[in-house]
Amino acid sequence: MEQDQKATMGVPEAGRRYFGIGRNASYAAAARGQLPTIRVGGHIFVKVAALEKMLAEGDRDDAARTPPRAPAHSVTRPAKDVAL
Repeated sequence: MEQDQKATMGVPEAGRRYFGIGRNASYAAAARGQLPTIRVGGHIFVKVAALEKMLAEGDRDDAARTPPRAPAHSVTRPAKDVAL
């Protein structure tokens, strides 16, 4: 982590900066455990290093789990019944 980067940030700021989501969606993601958080008193903060690590590892995991997509031209459709 760079020296000028904060170790934590508020939940709404993390949601907006990393995912482009709003305040309510950010808190909902934190409540579901999708954001690495720490509680200090009545405040909830996102741990920046843990979030960035989670995102980096998620990229590798997603690539390994996602099956290759078939090209659009290889999609077959059932033949139509044609009355002659």
